[in-house]
Amino acid sequence: MGAFAGPNIITSGLLFQIDPVDARSYPGSGTTIYDLSGNQINGTLNGGTTVASLTYNNTTNQSLYFQNTTATNTYTVTVPTTPFQFGTNSFTLCGWVYQLTPVNPGTPCIFGSAVSGNSLYQIGIDSLNSAPSLRFSASATDSNSVSAATSAYTVNFANTWVYSVGVFDRTNNLISQYINGLPVATISTSYTGNIGNGGQTGMGFLVSGSNPGLYGYIGAVSVYNFALSANQVAQNFNALRGRYAI
Repeated sequence: MGAFAGPNIITSGLLFQIDPVDARSYPGSGTTIYDLSGNQINGTLNGGTTVASLTYNNTTNQSLYFQNTTATNTYTVTVPTTPFQFGTNSFTLCGWVYQLTPVNPGTPCIFGSAVSGNSLYQIGIDSLNSAPSLRFSASATDSNSVSAATSAYTVNFANTWVYSVGVFDRTNNLISQYINGLPVATISTSYTGNIGNGGQTGMGFLVSGSNPGLYGYIGAVSVYNFALSANQVAQNFNALRGRYAI
């Protein structure tokens, strides 16, 4: 295994990277998952969240396991908030997720930040509607009452590994969403404000409302302090798709 859990993953501009498969990130016990980026932004497993084996298509991986099956956010992984205050800078959120059934009605995050039940940014799941979707949102409001955009892409994501990526390109005022290495949506935004974060930043928790958080698994997660290109997103996907058997 190469550095940062993949032989070809992009490492330039890597702000945060966790990978439950890598013993440097999760040594096999405890409630800390260690950041592989070199920035020491370690995560804390809360409420009984574990690292567990999941077999899919005859391939077994160690992944974060979130057992949120009731209207709580007990099972979460939290990280320090300060490093993820992006301000007016571009950023990219990337994560592998395996949603178990039944799919909870809610908006749990693969990685994101929320305060007082309101999402500030996230890659996550929107299963409040009849056609559940994976989404990328940056929903703060600037001084001109302009909100950054939300992109939601309907896809069958239950009981299969999916690589979800959200890119906020502040230079070109574009929000882009990718599923399994392919672009699925690009939205222009006139948003000019800061992208901060709230009282909770991390994985698995619900970003709005009172429904359950994630019921499923999260694999490798990475955050970049710039806007990945389409080619770079595809490179990251191809670097790990064999491990996740898709």
